Amino acid sequence: MKKLFFASVCALTLLSCGREESEIQAENQQSIASKSRISSAAKLSEDVNVYRYYSNSLMKHYFGSTTGPVGQHSWSSEGLAFKTTSAPSTLYSLAVYMNPNNLDMVIAVNQFDRAALEAQGYVFREAIGWPVQQGLPGAVPVYRYYRSSKNGHFYTKNLAELGTGGNGWTYEGIAFYAY
Repeated sequence: MKKLFFASVCALTLLSCGREESEIQAENQQSIASKSRISSAAKLSEDVNVYRYYSNSLMKHYFGSTTGPVGQHSWSSEGLAFKTTSAPSTLYSLAVYMNPNNLDMVIAVNQFDRAALEAQGYVFREAIGWPVQQGLPGAVPVYRYYRSSKNGHFYTKNLAELGTGGNGWTYEGIAFYAY
């Protein structure tokens, strides 16, 4: 009887330890999965650097994050123009389109911009992230200008750069928000 009792206690002890071990393993797996989700979320919110280039011969600007300007037109880098986010904030990401005939570059903000640009012969070049939500710390407006004499668009987060237009530039308003 003592042996049977002892064997029963040992069996129950082993079973309860087994349950604890499986619970511990489940907790560890949940912890690993949680850290993975946090890591993935952090990667989604990384900034996307968008650089500005200028061609003196064309008198035009180009903006891109991974692709450079088209052709051999003595493009020079003007550095970082602004930063967007890799975290989706709208239905459509910001997209660079270029007109192959006059090398005008436009940043499409939504599906209507994309459709209108494609109807005018513009070609998609690259996605440059998503706009930053207005009101977030560090979010600033990116202003859009157009110069009809050169068929060129220009974007800047520095309103003092061109103000409300002049010298052939027409101020078109805030295009989107960035860092």
